[in-house]
Amino acid sequence: MTRWIDSDTLIRDLASAEIALHELDALFDECLPFWRGHANKDWELRPRAFRPLCGPEGAAVVGADGGPTFLPESSVLWHFVMRATPRHNDLPDWDDRLGWLLLAQHYGLPTRFLDWTRSLSMALFFAVEDEALDEKDGCLWALWTQEMNRHQVSQDGLVTPEDPALQGMLDAAFGRRASPKVMQRSAAPEPGPKDVMSLPGVLATAARQTDLRMMVQQSHFTVHGINKDLRAISFPVPVLVRYVIPAERKAGVREVLKRIGVTRSIVYPDLHSLAREIREGRYT
Repeated sequence: MTRWIDSDTLIRDLASAEIALHELDALFDECLPFWRGHANKDWELRPRAFRPLCGPEGAAVVGADGGPTFLPESSVLWHFVMRATPRHNDLPDWDDRLGWLLLAQHYGLPTRFLDWTRSLSMALFFAVEDEALDEKDGCLWALWTQEMNRHQVSQDGLVTPEDPALQGMLDAAFGRRASPKVMQRSAAPEPGPKDVMSLPGVLATAARQTDLRMMVQQSHFTVHGINKDLRAISFPVPVLVRYVIPAERKAGVREVLKRIGVTRSIVYPDLHSLAREIREGRYT
Protein backbone atom coordinates (compact mmCIF):
# COMPACT_ATOMS: atom_id res chain seq x y z
CA MET A 1 0.00 0.00 0.00
CA THR A 2 1.30 3.44 -0.93
CA ARG A 3 0.33 6.97 -0.04
CA TRP A 4 1.57 9.85 -2.19
CA ILE A 5 4.40 10.91 -4.49
CA ASP A 6 6.51 14.02 -4.01
CA SER A 7 7.53 14.85 -7.59
CA ASP A 8 11.02 16.08 -8.44
CA THR A 9 9.44 18.46 -10.97
CA LEU A 10 9.30 21.99 -9.53
CA ILE A 11 6.64 24.36 -10.84
CA ARG A 12 8.63 27.46 -11.77
CA ASP A 13 6.58 28.63 -14.77
CA LEU A 14 4.03 27.38 -17.30
CA ALA A 15 6.66 25.30 -19.09
CA SER A 16 7.33 23.25 -15.96
CA ALA A 17 3.56 22.94 -15.42
CA GLU A 18 3.36 21.35 -18.87
CA ILE A 19 6.08 18.88 -17.86
CA ALA A 20 3.95 17.97 -14.85
CA LEU A 21 0.99 17.28 -17.15
CA HIS A 22 3.03 14.84 -19.23
CA GLU A 23 4.33 13.19 -16.08
CA LEU A 24 0.79 12.67 -14.83
CA ASP A 25 -0.29 11.12 -18.14
CA ALA A 26 2.09 8.27 -17.37
CA LEU A 27 1.32 8.04 -13.65
CA PHE A 28 -2.48 8.34 -13.95
CA ASP A 29 -2.99 6.28 -17.12
CA GLU A 30 -3.89 9.46 -19.09
CA CYS A 31 -6.88 10.19 -16.81
CA LEU A 32 -7.57 13.85 -16.14
CA PRO A 33 -6.74 14.68 -12.52
CA PHE A 34 -8.35 16.89 -9.94
CA TRP A 35 -6.07 19.81 -9.01
CA ARG A 36 -5.73 21.75 -5.76
CA GLY A 37 -3.41 24.67 -5.08
CA HIS A 38 -1.90 25.40 -1.66
CA ALA A 39 0.00 28.55 -0.74
CA ASN A 40 1.94 26.49 1.82
CA LYS A 41 3.19 23.08 0.71
CA ASP A 42 2.90 21.73 4.27
CA TRP A 43 -0.84 22.31 4.62
CA GLU A 44 -2.97 19.22 5.16
CA LEU A 45 -5.53 17.81 2.76
CA ARG A 46 -8.25 17.72 5.39
CA PRO A 47 -11.75 19.27 5.14
CA ARG A 48 -12.49 22.19 7.43
CA ALA A 49 -15.19 20.30 9.34
CA PHE A 50 -12.45 17.92 10.52
CA ARG A 51 -9.91 20.58 11.48
CA PRO A 52 -9.59 21.54 15.16
CA LEU A 53 -10.97 24.89 16.21
CA CYS A 54 -8.33 27.58 16.69
CA GLY A 55 -8.34 30.74 18.77
CA PRO A 56 -7.58 34.29 17.56
CA GLU A 57 -3.81 33.69 17.58
CA GLY A 58 -4.00 30.34 15.81
CA ALA A 59 -3.62 28.12 18.87
CA ALA A 60 -5.88 25.05 19.06
CA VAL A 61 -8.90 25.36 21.36
CA VAL A 62 -8.60 22.69 24.05
CA GLY A 63 -11.70 20.86 25.23
CA ALA A 64 -12.67 19.66 28.70
CA ASP A 65 -10.91 16.35 28.05
CA GLY A 66 -7.67 18.11 27.18
CA GLY A 67 -7.98 17.29 23.48
CA PRO A 68 -8.82 19.46 20.45
CA THR A 69 -12.34 20.70 19.86
CA PHE A 70 -14.32 20.64 16.61
CA LEU A 71 -17.43 22.37 15.33
CA PRO A 72 -20.54 20.17 15.85
CA GLU A 73 -20.97 19.40 12.15
CA SER A 74 -24.62 18.35 12.04
CA SER A 75 -25.80 21.10 14.39
CA VAL A 76 -24.00 23.77 12.37
CA LEU A 77 -25.51 22.48 9.12
CA TRP A 78 -29.04 22.37 10.49
CA HIS A 79 -28.70 25.94 11.78
CA PHE A 80 -27.62 26.97 8.28
CA VAL A 81 -30.54 25.17 6.63
CA MET A 82 -33.16 26.56 9.01
CA ARG A 83 -31.99 30.17 8.73
CA ALA A 84 -31.10 30.39 5.03
CA THR A 85 -34.57 30.90 3.53
CA PRO A 86 -34.92 34.71 3.87
CA ARG A 87 -31.28 35.23 2.86
CA HIS A 88 -31.06 33.46 -0.51
CA ASN A 89 -33.35 33.29 -3.54
CA ASP A 90 -32.29 29.94 -5.02
CA LEU A 91 -32.15 27.31 -2.29
CA PRO A 92 -31.95 23.52 -2.68
CA ASP A 93 -34.99 21.39 -1.91
CA TRP A 94 -35.33 20.47 1.75
CA ASP A 95 -34.22 16.87 1.13
CA ASP A 96 -31.29 17.78 -1.17
CA ARG A 97 -28.48 17.20 1.34
CA LEU A 98 -25.77 17.41 -1.32
CA GLY A 99 -27.14 20.74 -2.50
CA TRP A 100 -27.21 22.15 1.01
CA LEU A 101 -23.66 21.01 1.75
CA LEU A 102 -22.40 22.59 -1.47
CA LEU A 103 -24.18 25.86 -0.67
CA ALA A 104 -22.75 25.85 2.86
CA GLN A 105 -19.26 25.13 1.49
CA HIS A 106 -19.61 27.93 -1.04
CA TYR A 107 -20.43 30.47 1.66
CA GLY A 108 -17.59 29.43 3.96
CA LEU A 109 -19.24 27.05 6.41
CA PRO A 110 -16.89 24.21 7.40
CA THR A 111 -18.02 20.98 5.74
CA ARG A 112 -16.58 17.53 5.00
CA PHE A 113 -16.00 18.63 1.39
CA LEU A 114 -12.58 19.54 0.03
CA ASP A 115 -12.51 21.85 -3.01
CA TRP A 116 -10.70 20.76 -6.17
CA THR A 117 -10.69 21.96 -9.77
CA ARG A 118 -10.28 20.40 -13.19
CA SER A 119 -8.23 23.45 -14.24
CA LEU A 120 -4.47 23.53 -13.72
CA SER A 121 -4.43 27.31 -14.19
CA MET A 122 -7.08 27.76 -11.47
CA ALA A 123 -5.09 25.61 -9.05
CA LEU A 124 -1.97 27.64 -9.84
CA PHE A 125 -3.87 30.84 -9.09
CA PHE A 126 -5.03 29.55 -5.70
CA ALA A 127 -1.44 28.53 -4.85
CA VAL A 128 0.11 31.95 -5.58
CA GLU A 129 -2.69 34.51 -5.10
CA ASP A 130 -1.88 35.41 -1.47
CA GLU A 131 1.19 37.65 -1.56
CA ALA A 132 1.40 37.53 2.24
CA LEU A 133 2.53 33.91 1.92
CA ASP A 134 5.12 34.50 -0.80
CA GLU A 135 7.92 33.48 1.58
CA LYS A 136 6.47 29.96 1.81
CA ASP A 137 6.90 27.24 -0.81
CA GLY A 138 3.50 26.48 -2.31
CA CYS A 139 2.37 23.40 -4.17
CA LEU A 140 -0.05 21.81 -6.57
CA TRP A 141 -1.76 18.56 -5.64
CA ALA A 142 -2.92 16.22 -8.41
CA LEU A 143 -5.46 13.50 -7.57
CA TRP A 144 -6.20 10.36 -9.62
CA THR A 145 -9.90 10.23 -8.86
CA GLN A 146 -10.76 7.18 -10.96
CA GLU A 147 -8.29 4.93 -9.16
CA MET A 148 -9.20 6.32 -5.75
CA ASN A 149 -12.91 5.67 -6.24
CA ARG A 150 -12.17 2.23 -7.68
CA HIS A 151 -10.39 1.31 -4.47
CA GLN A 152 -12.99 2.86 -2.18
CA VAL A 153 -16.26 1.64 -3.72
CA SER A 154 -15.20 -0.51 -6.72
CA GLN A 155 -16.44 2.10 -9.17
CA ASP A 156 -14.64 3.77 -12.07
CA GLY A 157 -15.17 7.47 -12.56
CA LEU A 158 -16.78 10.02 -10.26
CA VAL A 159 -19.54 8.91 -7.92
CA THR A 160 -22.98 10.34 -8.62
CA PRO A 161 -25.29 11.97 -6.06
CA GLU A 162 -27.40 8.79 -6.04
CA ASP A 163 -24.50 6.54 -5.04
CA PRO A 164 -25.26 4.77 -1.70
CA ALA A 165 -21.75 5.39 -0.35
CA LEU A 166 -22.00 9.13 -1.05
CA GLN A 167 -25.49 9.20 0.45
CA GLY A 168 -24.06 7.61 3.59
CA MET A 169 -21.51 10.41 3.88
CA LEU A 170 -24.24 13.01 3.46
CA ASP A 171 -26.34 11.25 6.11
CA ALA A 172 -23.39 11.35 8.50
CA ALA A 173 -22.88 15.07 7.91
CA PHE A 174 -26.47 15.71 9.00
CA GLY A 175 -26.18 13.42 12.02
CA ARG A 176 -27.66 10.22 10.62
CA ARG A 177 -26.02 6.79 10.64
CA ALA A 178 -24.98 5.04 7.43
CA SER A 179 -27.21 2.24 6.13
CA PRO A 180 -26.19 -1.46 5.94
CA LYS A 181 -26.03 -1.07 2.15
CA VAL A 182 -23.30 1.53 2.53
CA MET A 183 -21.44 -0.70 4.99
CA GLN A 184 -21.40 -3.54 2.46
CA ARG A 185 -20.08 -1.38 -0.38
CA SER A 186 -17.34 0.40 1.50
CA ALA A 187 -13.86 -0.96 0.81
CA ALA A 188 -12.05 1.58 2.98
CA PRO A 189 -9.80 -0.13 5.54
CA GLU A 190 -9.33 2.91 7.75
CA PRO A 191 -11.46 3.23 10.93
CA GLY A 192 -13.25 6.50 11.44
CA PRO A 193 -15.20 8.37 14.09
CA LYS A 194 -18.01 6.42 15.71
CA ASP A 195 -20.80 7.95 13.64
CA VAL A 196 -19.13 7.25 10.28
CA MET A 197 -17.16 4.05 10.94
CA SER A 198 -18.67 2.21 7.98
CA LEU A 199 -18.05 4.91 5.40
CA PRO A 200 -15.35 5.05 2.71
CA GLY A 201 -12.39 7.22 3.62
CA VAL A 202 -12.93 9.64 0.74
CA LEU A 203 -14.81 9.80 -2.56
CA ALA A 204 -14.43 12.08 -5.57
CA THR A 205 -17.59 13.56 -7.03
CA ALA A 206 -18.86 16.26 -9.36
CA ALA A 207 -21.66 18.61 -8.43
CA ARG A 208 -24.35 20.46 -10.30
CA GLN A 209 -22.97 23.92 -11.04
CA THR A 210 -25.48 26.17 -9.31
CA ASP A 211 -23.24 29.21 -9.12
CA LEU A 212 -21.19 31.23 -11.64
CA ARG A 213 -18.10 30.87 -9.45
CA MET A 214 -18.38 27.06 -9.51
CA MET A 215 -18.53 27.14 -13.31
CA VAL A 216 -15.57 29.48 -13.75
CA GLN A 217 -13.42 27.61 -11.24
CA GLN A 218 -14.43 24.22 -12.72
CA SER A 219 -15.22 23.12 -9.18
CA HIS A 220 -15.17 19.47 -8.15
CA PHE A 221 -15.01 17.95 -4.70
CA THR A 222 -13.85 15.12 -2.54
CA VAL A 223 -16.24 14.08 0.24
CA HIS A 224 -14.60 12.68 3.36
CA GLY A 225 -16.00 9.98 5.62
CA ILE A 226 -13.20 9.93 8.19
CA ASN A 227 -11.22 12.57 10.01
CA LYS A 228 -7.90 11.86 8.35
CA ASP A 229 -5.49 13.82 6.16
CA LEU A 230 -5.86 12.50 2.61
CA ARG A 231 -2.07 12.21 2.46
CA ALA A 232 -2.22 9.58 5.22
CA ILE A 233 -4.73 7.26 3.49
CA SER A 234 -3.07 4.34 1.73
CA PHE A 235 -4.02 2.96 -1.68
CA PRO A 236 -2.67 0.04 -3.77
CA VAL A 237 -1.11 2.52 -6.19
CA PRO A 238 -0.27 6.23 -5.74
CA VAL A 239 -3.30 8.43 -6.42
CA LEU A 240 -1.85 11.69 -5.12
CA VAL A 241 1.13 13.68 -6.43
CA ARG A 242 2.60 16.92 -5.06
CA TYR A 243 4.39 19.50 -7.21
CA VAL A 244 6.22 22.15 -5.19
CA ILE A 245 6.17 25.80 -6.27
CA PRO A 246 9.37 27.44 -4.92
CA ALA A 247 8.70 30.59 -2.92
CA GLU A 248 10.97 32.67 -5.14
CA ARG A 249 8.92 31.75 -8.21
CA LYS A 250 5.47 32.64 -6.88
CA ALA A 251 5.49 36.28 -8.00
CA GLY A 252 6.62 35.28 -11.49
CA VAL A 253 3.89 32.65 -11.81
CA ARG A 254 1.33 35.19 -10.60
CA GLU A 255 2.45 37.66 -13.27
CA VAL A 256 2.23 35.06 -16.03
CA LEU A 257 -1.28 34.08 -14.92
CA LYS A 258 -2.30 37.74 -15.05
CA ARG A 259 -0.95 38.04 -18.61
CA ILE A 260 -2.99 35.06 -19.79
CA GLY A 261 -6.15 36.40 -18.15
CA VAL A 262 -6.33 34.42 -14.91
CA THR A 263 -7.00 37.28 -12.49
CA ARG A 264 -8.98 37.67 -9.28
CA SER A 265 -12.01 39.23 -10.99
CA ILE A 266 -12.20 36.22 -13.34
CA VAL A 267 -11.64 33.54 -10.69
CA TYR A 268 -14.11 35.28 -8.32
CA PRO A 269 -16.62 36.78 -10.79
CA ASP A 270 -18.40 39.26 -8.55
CA LEU A 271 -18.49 43.05 -8.22
CA HIS A 272 -16.45 43.04 -5.02
CA SER A 273 -13.53 41.31 -6.75
CA LEU A 274 -13.86 43.53 -9.81
CA ALA A 275 -13.79 46.71 -7.70
CA ARG A 276 -10.78 45.46 -5.73
CA GLU A 277 -8.89 44.66 -8.91
CA ILE A 278 -9.60 48.08 -10.39
CA ARG A 279 -8.75 49.82 -7.11
CA GLU A 280 -5.38 48.07 -6.99
CA GLY A 281 -4.62 49.02 -10.60
CA ARG A 282 -4.60 45.45 -11.89
CA TYR A 283 -6.96 45.99 -14.80
CA THR A 284 -4.40 47.06 -17.41
